[in-house]
Amino acid sequence: MRWSQKEIELLKQHYPSGGYKAVKPILNRCYSSIAKKADELNLVTRGRQRKKETLCWKCANCYGDCSWSEDFIPVDGWDAAPFVHKYYIAQNGSYVTYTSYSVFACPLFKRDT
Repeated sequence: MRWSQKEIELLKQHYPSGGYKAVKPILNRCYSSIAKKADELNLVTRGRQRKKETLCWKCANCYGDCSWSEDFIPVDGWDAAPFVHKYYIAQNGSYVTYTSYSVFACPLFKRDT
């Protein structure tokens, strides 16, 4: 069954904050249909933030063609949440932390092929 423009707008509105459970009662579609359309639209649920996933990993602009990948300056108009990344340096036995972002939607996004 084809997706109507209204269904797509509802998916864009509700999926990032609530995932499948939030849109199932609204759209009355099965999990695979919702998941496939969300992936086609590059939608990421906020719950995935805990896994430090980001839309940038799927973007053709991730190699210096946007302000974030070039200079670590957040992109105007993106929907993103900060997280602190911590990693271990074996040579001296210390930890280093830095702040990054999980990006859920970005106006500069171009799917990497």
